[in-house]
Amino acid sequence: MQLTRRTLFFIALVSVLLLQQIPWLMLPLKWFETYFHEVSHALVTLLTGGSVVNISLNIDGSGLCLSQGGSQFLIALSGYLGACGFAVLFAKLALKAKQWVLHLLTVLIFLTLLFWVSDLISVLIIGLILAVLYFTNRYLTAPWRRFIMLALAINMALNAIKSPFYLLASNTKGDATALANLTLIHEYIWIFFWISVGLYSLYWIGRGLYAKG
Repeated sequence: MQLTRRTLFFIALVSVLLLQQIPWLMLPLKWFETYFHEVSHALVTLLTGGSVVNISLNIDGSGLCLSQGGSQFLIALSGYLGACGFAVLFAKLALKAKQWVLHLLTVLIFLTLLFWVSDLISVLIIGLILAVLYFTNRYLTAPWRRFIMLALAINMALNAIKSPFYLLASNTKGDATALANLTLIHEYIWIFFWISVGLYSLYWIGRGLYAKG
């Protein structure tokens, strides 16, 4: 029996929410959002004329993109926005099951490992992300590939919502502080802006793509 889009979304959402409660799975799920957050910084750095020095991901789910040059405003802004954008892209992949886009994402992750990663922990984490996407693209049938991509999309959107909340309780506000210094707009404004974008991306995935199913 073929599931409707609405049912598929509901099953994927519940599955992700349950999996995020399992300690040994919570961090790997967080790593996906963190990687696409950091690679968004990297891509915007290149697009605005800068250079990427290094990308690192940590066991605790945090990450860092070191760069030189480029538009500091757009680079600081792009992390959470980029993660939301990749979440929507994964949702579109779930809808269309376009393998060639998955190939492009696989190439992007491989190039990240090749040029921007130097420490062993980051290699292992990003290598795991690469392996999951490769396995999904290479060996799963279209229905399972659709479900996995939708679950990853929902996971990234949820983490893109939760991650800025962590900044509120942190002494260091990261990208929000950088934007506040550049624009004189309070860092809390940027944090709530990112939370709003994350909520909208989850809404868009759930309603814009799947309400018709």
